[in-house]
Amino acid sequence: WLRSYNLAAPYFLAPLNPILRAYTAFDKHSYLIIDLHCVSHIDLSGAYVLEDIVDKAKKNGVEVFFGGGSPRIHQLIKQFKIIEHIGQECYFDTYEEALEMVQELQKRESFLAAI
Repeated sequence: WLRSYNLAAPYFLAPLNPILRAYTAFDKHSYLIIDLHCVSHIDLSGAYVLEDIVDKAKKNGVEVFFGGGSPRIHQLIKQFKIIEHIGQECYFDTYEEALEMVQELQKRESFLAAI
């Protein structure tokens, strides 16, 4: 199972609580891609919510990937140390690259399950 979440605004405190509630309401899944291509800024409160989503997902065994985001957003993700929660290898320049990685991981899982 894959869940994808497209963030389509600057990431400030006001719209974050609904995002966190929406994520926690998702049914079981193995992968989460957070699409950052429309995010123009992340403030500290937004970083905390992203970190919370990542931590909750990882606690439940979900692999988290970020896709998209301008170089500035990538820098903020590093600055706020969110990248440390997922690993640099799970941050992709585009959503499509993150999706390709997840699809490859799903193929490997299917192959191993068939053996």
